[in-house]
Amino acid sequence: MSWWLDITDLDEDQKNVIDLPPTGDYLFLGPPGSGKTNLLLIRAEYLIRTKYPNLFVLMFNEPLHDFVVRGGVLYDVPAAKIRKMLSWELVLLRENGVLLKDLPEDDLDAKRKALAKKVLELLDTNPKLENHLECLLVDEVQDCFPEEVEVFFRCAKHVCFAGDNRQRIFSSHSVIPAIQERVKTIELKTHYRIGHEICRAADVVGEAAGFSSILDTCNYNDAESKVQFSCCSTDEEQINKIVEALTVQLTAYPDELLAVVGPRKRDRDFLREQLEASALAPLILPHRSSGSDDPNQRIYVAHLLEIKGLEFRTIHLALMQHIHRLRENQKRIAYTAITRAKTTVSVYFTGKIPGYLEQAQVAVEPPKPRPPLEDLFPKKKKGRK
Repeated sequence: MSWWLDITDLDEDQKNVIDLPPTGDYLFLGPPGSGKTNLLLIRAEYLIRTKYPNLFVLMFNEPLHDFVVRGGVLYDVPAAKIRKMLSWELVLLRENGVLLKDLPEDDLDAKRKALAKKVLELLDTNPKLENHLECLLVDEVQDCFPEEVEVFFRCAKHVCFAGDNRQRIFSSHSVIPAIQERVKTIELKTHYRIGHEICRAADVVGEAAGFSSILDTCNYNDAESKVQFSCCSTDEEQINKIVEALTVQLTAYPDELLAVVGPRKRDRDFLREQLEASALAPLILPHRSSGSDDPNQRIYVAHLLEIKGLEFRTIHLALMQHIHRLRENQKRIAYTAITRAKTTVSVYFTGKIPGYLEQAQVAVEPPKPRPPLEDLFPKKKKGRK
């Protein structure tokens, strides 16, 4: 995360967010890299330092939670106030004697809905728990269920959400419009983290999903960015290329996180197994950990749903021939994955990738010559064989 160290690091829109009254309900919307998570943490510190310390900052999953806890110390937000959404609900229920034996464990969506339902039932039976917190600050709210959003509104006197519909990866249905009817919305237009070439590739994927452009609002001023696609003959060739690239990048980008990501859990497990058999094994972060006390461990291996909200200097998107298996959410997931990187995105595949990724490849590679018309017909193709 690009943590802010001084007020001069902020633009006017971001300063206006910090200057909002301490009471009120707010939603921060903005593209990747616009500072939404930073703003949540600064707002939390602002509330803590005024007269509203009874709050929690809720993160969507464990890797993002760990990532933010490490940065939260810069903003004087205690780690105990930064919680994973599900664990916060579980503690609330246990504190009030609610039994949790019947929760579904094999289906995360079902578990989330069941937990939210139990919290709402608790509030119904014990109205004194309504608004028992001063504020809940929730990141990545675009992927919350309506039941979870209702929990937030009922548990806290005030809420503060941050999100971006383009990065909604768990559901094809958005809660953002319903939230906007209940809060004041602040839109952040400019982003700073993502290089121009990466924005260009993301915009092609985003266009296929009906998103607005982020290239036009890019204010990136770091190292020149690049996006590269590698069609490999085998999955093992993908691994070899990734190891070769990481070996260089670990030296080129000291102290920064580098990611290797596959579409599914089985892809992640394959990537981890192969990388742990390489010379890079000591440099790989523990499973589902986005940080380490060992400064040498800087390679984060994950599947695409585990990089939500994170950022990396470079990202290697491997085994992308399988991304179509993510079905109706695949375009938003691909978009979110591409926009996790600051400087370099490398896409690896064996065989074919979906058309929207092929179009992104065309956008970032030198133009190819137009084929002669006669080459388009079967007789000519047979002759070439």
